Amino acid sequence: MTADLLKRLDMNVDFTAVDWGTVAARRAQKNPPTKGGWHMYPTSIYGVDWVFPTSPLIQANGTTVVNGWAKSPAVEAEIAAWFDANAFEEERSAARRLNEAALNEVVCAPLGWYLHFFALTKDLSGVTQGPLPFFWGVSKTA
Repeated sequence: MTADLLKRLDMNVDFTAVDWGTVAARRAQKNPPTKGGWHMYPTSIYGVDWVFPTSPLIQANGTTVVNGWAKSPAVEAEIAAWFDANAFEEERSAARRLNEAALNEVVCAPLGWYLHFFALTKDLSGVTQGPLPFFWGVSKTA
């Protein structure tokens, strides 16, 4: 679906189905795609990974592999504003400006969302609710 969307946006797509280890190795390359590098890759993350401006997914200081060494003074200024905030409303305002700057600078491009559904047997106890299944402290009852 992503490849189709990108093609409809008139982008050149070299769709390569590979394992995650290859993705991780390839995204660490700063070379152009013709020499083993990349311009973008689709992945999925949990929303909790985007909650704070400390996330490497949104940082744009030119040193973060995961988002292609994005470099944006506007994004970094809003991250700094969030850290410098003295009140919750200042944090909220900086976070809103940060979200806008990150999207305008294409540090990230959210293309959709999905829900995970989990079914657990009734004889399990201690299952912690969260954005993904947490299995520590889980026990089975008779």
